[in-house]
Amino acid sequence: DVFHWTDFTFPTVRSCATVMTMHDAAFAVDPTFHGWETSRLLDRVRRHMVQADVVLVPTAPTLHDAELLGLDPQQVHVVPHGVSPFFCPPEDKHAPRDYLLTVSTIEPRKNYPRILKALEQCWDRDLAPNWIILGRPGWEHEPFLERLERSRHRDRITWISHAESEDRLRELYQGALALIHPSLHEGFGLPVLEAMACGTPVVVGEGTSPAWVAGNAGMLVNTRDIDSIAEGIE
Repeated sequence: DVFHWTDFTFPTVRSCATVMTMHDAAFAVDPTFHGWETSRLLDRVRRHMVQADVVLVPTAPTLHDAELLGLDPQQVHVVPHGVSPFFCPPEDKHAPRDYLLTVSTIEPRKNYPRILKALEQCWDRDLAPNWIILGRPGWEHEPFLERLERSRHRDRITWISHAESEDRLRELYQGALALIHPSLHEGFGLPVLEAMACGTPVVVGEGTSPAWVAGNAGMLVNTRDIDSIAEGIE
């Protein structure tokens, strides 16, 4: 009766109603978020969105992105993602939380260079613990990794390209003093929800989907202001 596709595009369907889930449309907001594929993505996604009977998005900000793509708001419904009960606070509530954590692919829209500069400001005054990055290299990751290697506080940064298991990911969330996630744009921001489920505070960009997810529980910062990010971390 219904064909539900959970990606930007779907096969031709003629015999039933179609539902499309659009997790993220960063390429509609800023072409630099997806590089050379942007124009092709825009054409393909617009074509399939128009064909869908209903489009689902995970946050209110992503609903705005759908409108930028030319979709009728009456056709779009906000259905937030959930979080697995696997993510939970640590059994030992007195266990030390002695590092900051960022969980996301290393690519331009994740805002890593500004996070690093903000942390360097904090470390200069000894106002922040060490930083663990959990994220695989994405497109245009090289400039940030080169900058990371040149940091005067390189010894305070640990980069893990991937977690060996879900257990390890949960351990990292549970041991963090805070999740630092001032991404420039997200469709949802699942690491924010997973961190909060583990009892870990979050620093998120004001006006973004992660801020919508965190609600009143998030520390809001200006994603393009290094001083603001530093203040949020402090």
